[in-house]
Amino acid sequence: MCMQPRRIIFSRDNVGHIILLAFIASITIWYLNDTFQASRRIENLMIVLPAGIILLSISFWQIFLIIYMGKPLEKNQESISYTETSNAKRMSLILTAIRIPIYMTLIGLYIIGLIYFVFDASTFLFIFCSLLILGTKKWIYAFCYSILFSWFVTWALKNMVSFPIPTILV
Repeated sequence: MCMQPRRIIFSRDNVGHIILLAFIASITIWYLNDTFQASRRIENLMIVLPAGIILLSISFWQIFLIIYMGKPLEKNQESISYTETSNAKRMSLILTAIRIPIYMTLIGLYIIGLIYFVFDASTFLFIFCSLLILGTKKWIYAFCYSILFSWFVTWALKNMVSFPIPTILV
């Protein structure tokens, strides 16, 4: 059986995602170029180069997945209006619209917490609250994950940088 090549119909979301990923990749390439021009010493490239390569590979892989593996839109998918959706669907859209500004505020509070509070507690609160806002049903899993993630990130950062970081746990 011979398979026909898949024709991909781009939606606005796909094009927007591709543009965003291309922008991230171009900024990463610019940053890596700037880093190489400033210094080619291994001490300066030890963190930047692997992080840049990982970010570029993730960006290009996502672009590949969107272009070549993306699912085409059905003909009726874009024509759904708010009047045709059920009340549950409408409530879900409203909750999603409310969730975005709350999450943006949470990111701002996290940055302020990094400046005026300790690193590990700010990271724990940010991860815990964001998991709850983004829909985690069992708060105990969010709590345990936040503790472990905060501990690991704090431990890794304290061992990587040479200046002291104010923390509680590590």
